Amino acid sequence: MMTKPRLVFVFCATLLYGSASALPQTASDTDKHFVRDAIEGGNAEVELGQLAQKKASSDDITEFVQRMVGDHTKLGDQMQSVVERIGLLPPFGTPVAGKVLKAKLDVLSCDAFDKAYIKAMVEAPRANLKAFQDEATNGTDQGVKDAAMQDVDIVQAHLQMAERIAKSHNVDVDN
Repeated sequence: MMTKPRLVFVFCATLLYGSASALPQTASDTDKHFVRDAIEGGNAEVELGQLAQKKASSDDITEFVQRMVGDHTKLGDQMQSVVERIGLLPPFGTPVAGKVLKAKLDVLSCDAFDKAYIKAMVEAPRANLKAFQDEATNGTDQGVKDAAMQDVDIVQAHLQMAERIAKSHNVDVDN
């Protein structure tokens, strides 16, 4: 038979180690907003990539597009478990800015399309990188933070690729 102090210890240890991981993590509104924005931004990247698959005239941009579409499709699929766990309700669309950009790019062709597309693919990750880094550092939900950290590496890789392609196409992206 257990003594009372030992029973209390076992109970406390069970609370601390056994059931702490079973307690649901609470995603803040900021976490949820980040997840929604990340998914919708990824949707925009995929839609723009699909357009670029049809319209790009340069091999390096075509290769970049394949990587972008593949990465963002994979990340979107991986994010589904986070979405379900934190209680976000689909559907997730494309942000208005993504739709506007797609409409602007859709009327361009050949070199003009390539330059406008790659400029956008430099500007978007530059704008989003800070949001991913902030969430990875300051988020309240560990699953969301982990997803953001994984995305930081991918966004940085895309940015580096896009900057290299922009330079080779003489596209000014320094502003």
